[in-house]
Amino acid sequence: MFNGSSIEAEASHQVDVRFEFLFAVVAEFLMLTVRMPRLLVSVLFAAIGPGFANLALAQPDRPGDAKRPQFDLFARENLIAWCIVPFDAKRRGPEDRAAMLVRLGFRRFAYDYRAEHIPTFAEEITACQRRGISIDAWWFPRTLNDEARHILEVCRQHDIRPQLWVTGGGEPTRSNEEQRERIAAEVDRIRPIANAATNITPPRATLRVTTSAKLSLMLTSS
Repeated sequence: MFNGSSIEAEASHQVDVRFEFLFAVVAEFLMLTVRMPRLLVSVLFAAIGPGFANLALAQPDRPGDAKRPQFDLFARENLIAWCIVPFDAKRRGPEDRAAMLVRLGFRRFAYDYRAEHIPTFAEEITACQRRGISIDAWWFPRTLNDEARHILEVCRQHDIRPQLWVTGGGEPTRSNEEQRERIAAEVDRIRPIANAATNITPPRATLRVTTSAKLSLMLTSS
């Protein structure tokens, strides 16, 4: 039979165990994903409270950890250069821009542009292809106008299949009904783009749709 003090002690023990488990998970994440040194994690935990400093040091080494390659989320091969066309103070052309990406160690590129860059779309693609740079995304018009069709045709001619980053608009919705109406309207707006994109994209290719109202739609071209 438990008295009040024993129940309180048991509850306190359960809380301690949960906190130890939580901090152990955090320590594992910091060491394996962020690649923070174990001693540094221990110092960080010591600043939080007594007893936590040993949690990082107590994490056992897993078999084969020394041989397992560490994943670096922010490695250059995982990063995509973006907004480097219209905001370039030096106003580089396609060749100089591709050379800059190689020099900086980027192999992936999200292409955005202004009207002045439309005549050099094909040159942009070939400059990147010669240097092994993948155009992973293309900033796309709001509707399937002549400019949008030109982008799709250039991509088809050069055999690239980027994501199409289609922008939207509108003020934030104020009710569930208004949200449903907004989604239906955006679907009607995007559907012609998705259908036209089937000429350059494999089945079920994804379009990324963003709007100022924080509405996100994922459409497929199948």
